[in-house]
Amino acid sequence: MKDAIDDWLRSQSSRTVLLMQAGALADDDSLAELRATIYQAREKYF
Repeated sequence: MKDAIDDWLRSQSSRTVLLMQAGALADDDSLAELRATIYQAREKYF
């Protein structure tokens, strides 16, 4: 299975893969809350 995934990743351009992933969470209702949680956690370190 890993070899098949590696082959698929090599066959795709990085631009194509990025564009496919870019919209993956667009319809996720929890994205805003997740983003807020991440930013709050980052504030503790900076």
